[in-house]
This record gives sequence, C-alpha cells and structure tokens, in this order.
Amino acid sequence: MKKILIVLILLIFIGCSSAEGKTERLIFNRQMVQITIDSMEEIDLGNDSEITFKLWGYDLYIADVSATLLKEYKYNLFKLPVTYGVDYEKEYDDKIEPDGSGKYGYYITFEMKNYHGKKYKIDYESTDKDYFGIRKRKIEELSGKIYIKEIK
Repeated sequence: MKKILIVLILLIFIGCSSAEGKTERLIFNRQMVQITIDSMEEIDLGNDSEITFKLWGYDLYIADVSATLLKEYKYNLFKLPVTYGVDYEKEYDDKIEPDGSGKYGYYITFEMKNYHGKKYKIDYESTDKDYFGIRKRKIEELSGKIYIKEIK
C-alpha cells in the first residue's frame, strides 16, 4: 500500500511540474482589461451619454516625457453599473515614444459626454485609492471599478 501511495505522489509531482513548464511558455498577445463604472448616488444618464477610454503607455525609465496614446475606445453609456472591456495587444508597446528600456507602465483616462447638459467626474473618495495612486507596470493591473458623480 505504501508503494502505491509513493508512486501516486511521484506521479502527481511529475504531472504538476510539467504542467507548470507549459504555462510558463505561453505568451498572450492580447489581453482584456475590465473597467466597471458605477456611482454611489442615483444618476440619470439619459439615452445619449458616451464614454471614451484612452489607453496610455510610457517607458518606466525615461523621465519628464509625455505618455503615448496607444488606443482609444468609445462606448454608449445608458445605465450604471456597467463593465467595459478595453483590449491590449503587445504590439501597442511598439508605439511608445521615446523607447529606451523596453519596460513600460500604463494608465487609462476617460471622458464622459452627454447631450442633456449634465457633467460628471470621477468620485475619488469612493474609488479605491490604489487604483489611481500606484504605478501600473502590468496591463492587467488596470482592471478595476471607478465611481463617478454628477458635478452640481
């Protein structure tokens, strides 16, 4: 019985180590960032609101330069909460100027438009402090929840 148990344990370790090796070699060229927009208060967005996300990239080791716009995404906005997908492809990094180290940081900005006169802004008090306060070195770190509020 002990021999069977030892053989099973060895097979499990061999199987796990070979599976780990395979996953380390996988390269994903396309990733999806999920951004949820919500509000702590009731907001009437109407039927004509639009939200624009802009994905920016910059070299982590070059100081005092502007980030490069990598891609812009426009969506209609009807109700809250809502989650949007912002795609990222590794080829976007080729657009980043100036290029030096090959190590990049990313951030997302967004603008809201509506045609019934109301204006909105980010509710920084309700949004997780780490979302805006920490440098994002990996694209997947951009996923998160952003709260908005009406400017009165």
